Amino acid sequence: MATKLVLKQPSALKLRFQPGAIGPAGDIAIGTVTTGSPGTPADVVNVGSPQHAILDFTIPEGDKGDQGDAATIAVGTVTTVGPSDPAAVTNSGTSGAAVFDFEIPKGDKGDPGTATIADGDKGDITTSDDGDTWEINADAVGEEEIGDDAVTNAKLANMAANTFKVNNTGDSADPVDATVPQVKTMLGVTTAGDAILTAADAPAQRAALSLAAQVAAKTGAYSVVAGDYGKTFAASGTWTLALLAAATAGADFWCEIRNTGTGKITVDPNSTELVNGAATLTLYRGDAVIIITPRGTSPNRYGSVEWNTGYGGGISVRGAGNLSISGYDVNAARLLYNAGNIAIGARYELIGQR
Repeated sequence: MATKLVLKQPSALKLRFQPGAIGPAGDIAIGTVTTGSPGTPADVVNVGSPQHAILDFTIPEGDKGDQGDAATIAVGTVTTVGPSDPAAVTNSGTSGAAVFDFEIPKGDKGDPGTATIADGDKGDITTSDDGDTWEINADAVGEEEIGDDAVTNAKLANMAANTFKVNNTGDSADPVDATVPQVKTMLGVTTAGDAILTAADAPAQRAALSLAAQVAAKTGAYSVVAGDYGKTFAASGTWTLALLAAATAGADFWCEIRNTGTGKITVDPNSTELVNGAATLTLYRGDAVIIITPRGTSPNRYGSVEWNTGYGGGISVRGAGNLSISGYDVNAARLLYNAGNIAIGARYELIGQR
């Protein structure tokens, strides 16, 4: 309400105003929120009173944005975890290029099944003990059922140490594991020890098997090896044949050297070893020699038996110990022996002794 004062004459006027009472508190509430069309203006309307305002909003939606990059999804690792572990999927990639790693628990072990099979012949299989024992008939598996090389050594039964698979029955039968002595008996080898053939019995075995002597033609320098045991070298030309160490050759090692040419063959023992007490042995045309290691645990020398087929047929046996010759008719054979005694048959003539 307005109040009007009119002063008739100037005068001092003092006015005092008293503050009014505090009015009631106002409040504001949100009414509706409406999405407007793209491009329209935003709007706010108070549908309440000045003291109790209720605001209704109209907010326009934005324009459609540009298309974003396509995301990719790939499967990473797949791991089997224990039955009590939870399943899990983790992204080891990025949000735009996801790589999902899976952990999948395996199921609990199932209960064992039960089955009862009546005993008897089931065609190719015979069962017994309520099906606990199965036996495949002998004629059920043949060449057509098993492919070539289908059964490996690993699938065969283990063999005892140092044995051979053999059939020693004299008839068709399953193979058995035979020991070395049993194999030697099957082969008719009676050599003592476990060796089937030794240096001592090799010549006899070769003769029994009708094996021809091993002859090797040599035309140039050569070094004898242990595998040359019992070998004959048909040598021609002029060169040196080197012997291996007598200890390496072993006791009773021997080989034959024949000069089949017109040159000169020099037999040279290993290092400082000797042959018949000499550093070398020379073979001329027609000469032949058998080189022999003596018996003993540590041989370090060679002996020899020499002869010449082209000039008079002389025979020279050199070495230490006793020599006994008998049986063959050798007329006027020439015998040279370094030491020991010589026993000759009635048809031999002793020409000289050294």
